[in-house]
Amino acid sequence: MPLLVAIVSLVVGAATGPTNAVNQMAAIPAITSLSKQQREQLPASTKVSVGKYVVTLGALRNEHLQRATNISMAAGLGTSALKLLNAGPVYKEVGNLHLSASNLIALLQQTPVVEPPGTYSQTALDMQKFCNAAQATVCLYYPPSTTLFQGGGWAENIDPYITDKSVCNSQGGMLLQSGCQYNYNTWYEAQFNPGSGFASKVDCNSTYWTVTAIDKHGAVVVNSVIPLGTTFTTGGVAAHCLVRVWVQP
Repeated sequence: MPLLVAIVSLVVGAATGPTNAVNQMAAIPAITSLSKQQREQLPASTKVSVGKYVVTLGALRNEHLQRATNISMAAGLGTSALKLLNAGPVYKEVGNLHLSASNLIALLQQTPVVEPPGTYSQTALDMQKFCNAAQATVCLYYPPSTTLFQGGGWAENIDPYITDKSVCNSQGGMLLQSGCQYNYNTWYEAQFNPGSGFASKVDCNSTYWTVTAIDKHGAVVVNSVIPLGTTFTTGGVAAHCLVRVWVQP
C-alpha cells in the first residue's frame, strides 16, 4: 500500500474517534524498534509506524526494491531523455543570434552549457545518475511511483527500511532516526555567460515544474508547481525537466 494511501487511511481512522486513533498508533510498533531480522522475516501484512504514518512491511519492502531499480535505470533514462531533447525543436533563441538555419544547426552541434556533476552531489543517487547522463543546463528529476513531500528546495522521500548508514549514504541519502531520507531538487536556477546570444531546448513535465525564465542576461529558472508542504505521489514513469542552452561565442 503506497504511503499516500496509508495517510488517507490514518485520517479516516482518526475521524471515527481520536482516542481510537491514538490507541491504534500506540499499539503499532515503530519501524525503528524492529531488528533487521524482524524487518526481513515478519509477515508482509505487519503494520508499523513511520513517524505519524502507518504502513505495512510489505509496502516498505516494495518501495525499497523499487529504489534499487530506479537507481539501476536512471543513467539509461537520462541518456534517452537527452536524445529526445536533442531531436526536438529549438525552444527559444535569445540575443543577437540571427543565425541561418545551417549556422543554427552548427551551433546546436557544439557543447552546450552543462552543470558540473557536483551540482547534484547532495541529491539522491538516481537523480545524480539521471542528470549526469542528461548533460543539461538545468536538470530536475523525480523517480516513478514514489511518495514525496514538498519541503521547499527539496522534495523528500524517506525509506524507513534502510537503517544502515553506509547503505543510505551510498544511495545519496542521509540517515535520520526515521530512516534514510532522499532529496530531489524541486527548482533550479542556472547562470552562464550569454555571449552574443544563445539557443535553448526544453523538455519539462508540467505536472511538477514550470520554466519561469530563460533570460537574455544568461539565466534559466525552473520552479516547482507543487504547493509547499504537500505530499504527492509520482506516476508510473520517471518525471524530468531538462533545459539545454547553446551559447554563440
